[in-house]
Amino acid sequence: MIRLFVALPLPDRVRQHLSLVGGGLPGARWVAPADYHITLSFIGEVTPPLADDIVAALDVVRAARFAVALRGLDLFGDSRRARQLYARVEPDAGLADLAVRVATALARDPGCPRDDTRYLPH
Repeated sequence: MIRLFVALPLPDRVRQHLSLVGGGLPGARWVAPADYHITLSFIGEVTPPLADDIVAALDVVRAARFAVALRGLDLFGDSRRARQLYARVEPDAGLADLAVRVATALARDPGCPRDDTRYLPH
């Protein structure tokens, strides 16, 4: 099984800046800056053949360029049982449009797991 999600990479300078923010949380496990990204859709665990189908479905997704701004930090989970610390992404029509295009492409594959959570760019 392969764990998949659809994401946009961050520029090096943004990853470097975010890596300097991390620290000071006892027991926290930090993601390597090379793995920082903006999530568009979480897919989950899939078989390698389905992963190939998903890549093919996403290969046709196109969108116009847009700007992304990060605005502060937040937590998934509550403050006592936080699962993840993430950078909030400022709402943007271009980003929202791309997320819809990705979701539409994924929905065309009946074998693709559904992510029915409200899209929260992070």
